[in-house]
Amino acid sequence: MHYFEQKPEDNTFTLLMVDLTHRCNMECSNCYIPNREIPDMEVKPLYEFLKKLPDRITIRLIGAEATVRKDLPDIIRNVRQCGHKVSLTTNGLKLASKNYTRNLKNAGLRMVLLSMNGADNPDVYGIIDGGTEYANMKVKALENCMNQNMIINTGTIIAKGCNEFTFSDQVNLVRKKMKETSYKSKIKPILRFRSVGKLGRYMEDSSYSLPEMEEQFKY
Repeated sequence: MHYFEQKPEDNTFTLLMVDLTHRCNMECSNCYIPNREIPDMEVKPLYEFLKKLPDRITIRLIGAEATVRKDLPDIIRNVRQCGHKVSLTTNGLKLASKNYTRNLKNAGLRMVLLSMNGADNPDVYGIIDGGTEYANMKVKALENCMNQNMIINTGTIIAKGCNEFTFSDQVNLVRKKMKETSYKSKIKPILRFRSVGKLGRYMEDSSYSLPEMEEQFKY
């Protein structure tokens, strides 16, 4: 790996991830940043940095869970005012609220990357995400994002011996909700799947190698 640094004025990246907070409203079995003691990012230096970038790029707002910040709509609005596009990576719990999702859209959010490790299966969320009640909340979040015509990516962690069936369930769920909602985005949803990463807090003996993943989900 070649390591190098760039000044903001010399940026050549088309996407930058901004880690807004290490706080979270979930306690998942797999978490790559389980340390909750790190302070939230200050926004003034962030905006000063973004204004120095030479070209319009995508700023992906992440966390642990970015929606725990009460000022998230203001952050989205200010990133847009700095001249950039915004995407949000989220577990989706707060987006189960229609009003909250609408507020993010009105602030300028157009793309959401939504974690859905169990599609609509409560048992999977109980094992991987720590709460069976999350299934209904995440499905509502998906529906709300579709009704706001956001560009949608879903992210699913496949844990060996736990939720392999979620692969097809997630495909079927997204197709079903596209028909049931007023979804009219020009970009179709993208479904992303990965194995358990051995970083931070993770489920032991649950990781697939890439060849194993390819064999398991071969069609």
